[in-house]
Amino acid sequence: MPKQAGFSLIELIIVLVITIGIIGLAAPRLNGALERAEFKRQVRAVFTSLQETHNQAISKGKATDWYIDLDNHYYQFGLDNKKVSYSPDFDVTITSASKLQRTESIVGFQFFPDGSATGGEIVLENDTSSYAIQINWLTGQIELYD
Repeated sequence: MPKQAGFSLIELIIVLVITIGIIGLAAPRLNGALERAEFKRQVRAVFTSLQETHNQAISKGKATDWYIDLDNHYYQFGLDNKKVSYSPDFDVTITSASKLQRTESIVGFQFFPDGSATGGEIVLENDTSSYAIQINWLTGQIELYD
């Protein structure tokens, strides 16, 4: 009788056990990577909202505000006061002009039609990463640093 090619049940079980072990080791690292990617996405969204506010001030010829509510975890920006929530899982530290601090937890920046701004810095941190967004008061230029 000719011998048939193939794998035995034992060989298949061994391969399956090894595969499950590798996935079990890789899953926590993958989860951390997903959390870092989500944090970076939210930082980029804050950065983009600041740029949009700056651009609106110049294009519409009107001073435009960007505010963040640190207690309720949202920021509000632009001439249409668009409101965006952010994750409470990371810390936000703001340095801005005192006249734009509405309350202890609501702080903002203002962008002017000539391109300038009130200036300041936003630092966003979680357990593994830290990003700083700096706003130049003279030029209104917005820079993202990690």
